[in-house]
Amino acid sequence: MLLKFSLSNYRSFYNETSISFRVSESITNPYIKKIKDEYISKICLLYGHNGCGKSNLINALKYLFYANNGYISSSNDSINKLLDPNMIYGKYDKSKFYIEFFSYDESCLCKYELILDNENKAVYSEILIKDNNIIFERKKYSITDGIFKYDGNIPSTNTVLSFFNDIQNNEIIDKYREEANYYISLFTNLCFLFPFTNEADFSSYAIMSAFNYFSKNNVWETYKKLLNMADIDDLNIAEAEDNNDFSFVFDNKKLLSRHDCYSNDFDEVESEGNKVYAINLIYILYSIMNGTLSILDEFNAIQSELLKFTVSLFRNNAFNDIEKETSQLILSTHDVTLMSMEDMELHNYFFINKEDNMSVLYNTDDIKKFNNALNMNNLEFEYRKNNLGIRRKKIEIPKNIRN
Repeated sequence: MLLKFSLSNYRSFYNETSISFRVSESITNPYIKKIKDEYISKICLLYGHNGCGKSNLINALKYLFYANNGYISSSNDSINKLLDPNMIYGKYDKSKFYIEFFSYDESCLCKYELILDNENKAVYSEILIKDNNIIFERKKYSITDGIFKYDGNIPSTNTVLSFFNDIQNNEIIDKYREEANYYISLFTNLCFLFPFTNEADFSSYAIMSAFNYFSKNNVWETYKKLLNMADIDDLNIAEAEDNNDFSFVFDNKKLLSRHDCYSNDFDEVESEGNKVYAINLIYILYSIMNGTLSILDEFNAIQSELLKFTVSLFRNNAFNDIEKETSQLILSTHDVTLMSMEDMELHNYFFINKEDNMSVLYNTDDIKKFNNALNMNNLEFEYRKNNLGIRRKKIEIPKNIRN
């Protein structure tokens, strides 16, 4: 489970900014998981006006995982995307990214830090620590300390783990492969990033690709029941008699959705909102089944009640037969009705504001400092009234746009 994420000098963020999932002791809240002596929040909802930096924060975390978890053939693209400093305040300053998390089996605490040299467009340093033991410490091209011993050079656009993942059929690298794969698995089992999240055009491909996995784990019927919340009565994969009759055919199969007694091509009959819901639901179910982190940037085009329902799937014991309680959700959203969800607490909400061309993150403690008299039992009302002590962007419609 993710305990903490920090970044500095990345896009609209310059000063060090941190999201902590540690919360005070609670054994009754269904959105909290206890590991050892830590109480960890399962939900993080990010609010802020358009352009405030929500996507920058989420993308930084995504790229950090992509650069380490072996899901892509090379980390170059992810490192290049992280080499994007705040252009106003720190164009040539170093950027720093840090995560702290419990391993998949909940047995060890891991810490990872990556520092990038923006001036030279290269990895400056990184360190992975497991239970206070340095696994590796890397400075520029070389591993300088740690349990993991490798004497060769590491390219400046690769993290240590992506380097061992990228290089195949190399006798020298192969000697370290098994050990490196174990450390890669620490990241893989923490967060699975579905590559087509929120891209409705890929919904049929995503669903048909997930069919075998869901069927093997007896989750396909559960998935269809959850789609029923979006008024999709049934979903089936059938043989495609004529490929030209369907917008997407995969392994000579077509995807059919049914409403009442009418069935047709999923891509043709479903709305954009239903497609986004269907594709994100795959990602969410995977996370719930495997106890991993889901990262969603603005789950758009679905109604508020359906979004509330989706968030509620992360409750402990929502799925007694398939769930692993270490699943977590980070969601950026503009839907303030989530503030009135049952069992949600103030630590589930974070607010981002743009101040002096820098993104600033406000957490629970910040909000309490601003105004101790706030009615925290009606956060939605207080937010709408701009009573949280955070400058919320006000949109004024001009009387005459042309003037």
